Amino acid sequence: MPKTASYLAASGYTEANSLPEPVMVFSETELQIFQQARLARDARFDGRFFVAVTSTGIFCRNICPAPAPKEQHVRYYPSAVAALAAGFRPCLRCRPDSAPGSAAWRGTNSTLTRALRLIDEGALQQGAMPALAARLGVSERYLRQLFNRQLGLSPKRYALLQQLLLAKQLLQSTALPVTEVALASGFQSIRSFNAQCKQVLKLSPGEIRKRELPAAAGISLFLAYRPLFAWQQLRQFLQARLLSGLEWAGNDYYGRTFTLRQAQGHFTLYHQPDLHRFRLQLELDHWPVLPAVLQQIRRLFDLDVDINQVEQHLAPQLARLPGYCLSLDHKSASRDFARS
Repeated sequence: MPKTASYLAASGYTEANSLPEPVMVFSETELQIFQQARLARDARFDGRFFVAVTSTGIFCRNICPAPAPKEQHVRYYPSAVAALAAGFRPCLRCRPDSAPGSAAWRGTNSTLTRALRLIDEGALQQGAMPALAARLGVSERYLRQLFNRQLGLSPKRYALLQQLLLAKQLLQSTALPVTEVALASGFQSIRSFNAQCKQVLKLSPGEIRKRELPAAAGISLFLAYRPLFAWQQLRQFLQARLLSGLEWAGNDYYGRTFTLRQAQGHFTLYHQPDLHRFRLQLELDHWPVLPAVLQQIRRLFDLDVDINQVEQHLAPQLARLPGYCLSLDHKSASRDFARS
């Protein structure tokens, strides 16, 4: 059945005894829960797994509004990258690239978790594998083995698939020229970008975009989360600590200016509770740092938290404030935004 490292047999990889067991192997119970969650389009499971359909070659979020496929045609994957690596292409309707993240498939290995976070922020766009391994304090060989064992992918392959998912999101949601989409998602040339889109996503950038959006200052993206989300409490916390001239907030929005890796910009998040997401309006003077900016914003608002699991452990304390969550990363995320 589906598992994070289900592609290892085909890759011929031999595991090292020192490496941990695979992160994610779905039990029969989990598969039954996933089936129920996709049939109910339960938003609490958005991003915790992805539904691939063998008859169409497409993978979706469990909340996809398309008619539900028959179970015999369904395969479950723990991440969008895993489904993409298995040869499925992302749905243009429910946009798996916009789903909230999940920590479950990343496991508990601290080196892997740090490596994934750095790659998500563009580490392999800034330098080669030796630099990433050095930052993690491990050898390149161990890092490659760790990725192959846990994800069935090399670090560079994982980075490429993440870049393509971001590029798809930018093509569908923004009016950025294709050349700027390529740069913002980490590609060094438009030729390579076009080739990878056609090879992996099975569509050209023009086919993904389909329709031209009106030109605008900056970009607008949607950042999803899993309900519940106690926005008013979080907004009040942030509003009480606003830095005059640098941050602003209202009943349904929060914004700030920032500097990150010599890039400067500002953003405003507008809450859309009925859709379990925020609309991000962002202006940036150096698009190649976009992956890092998006990761920092998600950390700042703890948008990838699985609040249902949190509440299971803290139910008595949270009984009066369902969905309440305040990221412990708030200070570090704010500090990172101010880093030059």
